[in-house]
Amino acid sequence: MTLIECVGASLILAVIAVAAVRTSAGAATAQALSSRRATGMMLAESLLAEIERKAYIDPANPTTLGRDAGESSTDKTTFDDVDDYNGWSESPPRDSTGAPIPGMADWARTVAVAWSDMGPLSPDVSGNTGMKSVAVSVYFKSRLVCELQSLRAPD
Repeated sequence: MTLIECVGASLILAVIAVAAVRTSAGAATAQALSSRRATGMMLAESLLAEIERKAYIDPANPTTLGRDAGESSTDKTTFDDVDDYNGWSESPPRDSTGAPIPGMADWARTVAVAWSDMGPLSPDVSGNTGMKSVAVSVYFKSRLVCELQSLRAPD
């Protein structure tokens, strides 16, 4: 082989190596994004399930949304009905006992509860409609990853 042939073969190998590295990096990025979406969905589903296990309404205060006397704005273990979660935010996410979920330091969850007319969460519906819309949003490093909504009817 001549020197020119060796240089040409080296250039071809370099182009192939760069293409292979770019393909691997793209695959790794796609895998990380997919993993982040799956984690976000799991975090949203678990909090939504926790909320749905609560009573529909607090018998002591059935006409307002939000926390009632004796319910902490920083401790969700004091919540006894669905609308107590309205405005709830946690970072890192916590399980139903209030313990931080390991490995979730970069994650956050928020909740919005509103009276609903069977449609998506809408701020222009006011008063007790007999239905509540619950929206859980999950963030990774302050970027929205997942949002789930659920309608909750009286027990």
